[in-house]
Amino acid sequence: MSQYLPIYELADAPFTLTLTGTVTGGQLVTWAGAVAGSASTSVAGVASQDGVAGDKITVWGIGKHRGTASGAIAQGDPLCAGASGTIRTWISGTDAVASRIARAMAAAADTASVPYSLFGV
Repeated sequence: MSQYLPIYELADAPFTLTLTGTVTGGQLVTWAGAVAGSASTSVAGVASQDGVAGDKITVWGIGKHRGTASGAIAQGDPLCAGASGTIRTWISGTDAVASRIARAMAAAADTASVPYSLFGV
């Protein structure tokens, strides 16, 4: 996916971030400008477009988004970043509380598209 738009954007306007690595539109990215890893506590938002290190891209923050599920996700599950900028179920007692950034709006199978509400960035 080269271009990405959220399902619904709340009051937060998108912002610009300088990349430190290669990113694909729709992936979760960190404040450092890299693709977010599993249970990252530094998620900035969702990349709006593809880019490589040095590029300035638009990032979407709080709002309703669609991403790639890492593992099966049930509707209502609390979510955190999964590997390679995906989204996965947040696991209480295992994942850091600060890594909980979203809630699933619908169920999804592993690698399927899942709508989610991003709130904790």
